[in-house]
Amino acid sequence: MLSQSILGRSSMEYNFSSLSHADFEDLARDLVGRRLGIAFEAFGAGPDDGMDGRHIAGSRLTVLQAKHYAGSSFRNLQSTMKRERIKIDRLNPARYILATSQSLTPPRKDILVEIIGAAICKTSDIFGRDELNALLREYPDIERSHIKLWLSSSAVLEQIIRSTSLNYTAVSQAEIHNKVKIYAPNPSFQHAQENLESNHVLIISGPPGVGKSTLAEMLSYAYIGRGWQFSAIRSLDDGFASIQDKHRQIFFSTIF
Repeated sequence: MLSQSILGRSSMEYNFSSLSHADFEDLARDLVGRRLGIAFEAFGAGPDDGMDGRHIAGSRLTVLQAKHYAGSSFRNLQSTMKRERIKIDRLNPARYILATSQSLTPPRKDILVEIIGAAICKTSDIFGRDELNALLREYPDIERSHIKLWLSSSAVLEQIIRSTSLNYTAVSQAEIHNKVKIYAPNPSFQHAQENLESNHVLIISGPPGVGKSTLAEMLSYAYIGRGWQFSAIRSLDDGFASIQDKHRQIFFSTIF
């Protein structure tokens, strides 16, 4: 069982290193699509023909390409985009949009515009790391929905480790980080979080081995990372005795 007392959380700056290439593509489609007011098609694994997102309106083709280059050099991004130019010319989109996890400067954007060619309508159609972070601040619901983005960030992990009341403290930061990174987000997390925030109490039930404890841990980690005070309790009496009106609290138990 999980229960909460107050809802709230703050935005962070991300370098997106916690995301896989597929995760970053999903995030880019959501953020850029929201900004442009369109829905991009998403595709499965395999050759993408230069498209990580596609939107067709009549004869007008808009292409989104996401390049996940966190921790890499701009030179590598340049080289990749030079190779992509062949695909871009073949697609001949009415509008080509590039999203990258690299931090870009105006001169670097100008270099990319020159490489990509006429398919880029304007430099603002290139979204670097800073623009993506700005969009996350503008659309916090998208940030919340991409839990691997913030749940495995170093700031959140540090808050989990420093939580003095957390009875998971025997678990190392590396172990928590690995657990979060291999956790596969699914609709159950969002559904559970929505129920918790709406009703302030959540009971997770089901047969052994379906992931009840893991889901409860991921929810707990999420709130600890947002600065909530964690309390592991053995009974409702323990929970009532631990309530502190001045603090945001999340209560966790596996025995109800």
